[in-house]
Amino acid sequence: YTTHTSNLLLSRFLPQTSGASRVVQNVGETRNQGIELSLSSRNVVTEDVLWRTNLTFFSNREEILQLTGEGDDVANGWFIGYPTAVFYDYEKIGIWQESEADEAASFGQEPGEIKVKDQNGDGEITPEDRVVLGSPRPDWSGSLENKINYKNFDIGAVVCARVGQMMQYEYYASYKPQGVENGASVDYWTPENPTNAFPRPNARYSDENYQYFSSLTYEDASFVKLRSVTLGYTLPRRLANELSLDHMRIYFKGKNLLTLSKVEDYDPERGGGLSWPMTRAFVGGVDIRF
Repeated sequence: YTTHTSNLLLSRFLPQTSGASRVVQNVGETRNQGIELSLSSRNVVTEDVLWRTNLTFFSNREEILQLTGEGDDVANGWFIGYPTAVFYDYEKIGIWQESEADEAASFGQEPGEIKVKDQNGDGEITPEDRVVLGSPRPDWSGSLENKINYKNFDIGAVVCARVGQMMQYEYYASYKPQGVENGASVDYWTPENPTNAFPRPNARYSDENYQYFSSLTYEDASFVKLRSVTLGYTLPRRLANELSLDHMRIYFKGKNLLTLSKVEDYDPERGGGLSWPMTRAFVGGVDIRF
């Protein structure tokens, strides 16, 4: 499919001098191009066994074609050729190491501090070195569902995936540059631990004045998840009739059982926030029909 939208309505930031913070405007044109696929199969069909599979795949590319005004709108985070939601910031490429002390000094920094990429190669880090790092929109998503019936027993499992998306991880934003208590447990740089993950603890800095602090918070949010597993048993019709029932099925279901991602101890489907996490749930029930 291809969808073209003109006179797109979005909430736009206004200068503080305007007396209002936002206004809804027709800001430009976008195009969405994508593909959706669905495949269902009956893999095994016998007197006692029925195995069915459902596969879905979805991929969408969203891009801004035109914006009101001249070119990109940096203040609102809108860039021609990119989705309407992106992460625009400095690109963190590591932590300055002791062997790079001279090069770090040329940027006014020291070993142990955040190293970002000089995109235009002019020997300075300026706002012009910010780039679009990624988007919360996945490159593709899909799911695979299998259902197997064996006589009166049934089992079903759903695996889903989203690949190619980015998130701003709230947990990393709770990192404390001073290395004090009540901060995120992170891999700090020290001379004895020359990591490229997080900068050295420094009592002089806070969240507000640590250079390029926000560049620490972006994370690849791709994941593969065991969405659910269901086990069930249907009472034979003869036994159900003895109980004056037309049908009775007992089942047990688990949700969000396993998530594989690059983010430790967090489900990226939540999108980076720490409030209202994706919970693992177990549910049992009885389906009765009279």
